Amino acid sequence: MFAKMTNFLRVLIRKLQLYLFPLLLLLLYLRLLLVQSIFHH
Repeated sequence: MFAKMTNFLRVLIRKLQLYLFPLLLLLLYLRLLLVQSIFHH
């Protein structure tokens, strides 16, 4: 039972990493754009 749970968590973490990493990159990119737009004005 416990092994099944940890396996499920491991899969969940892997999927989260798969989705979170592009999201984090996107957020960083948007922040960069925001900072650039602020400095240009």
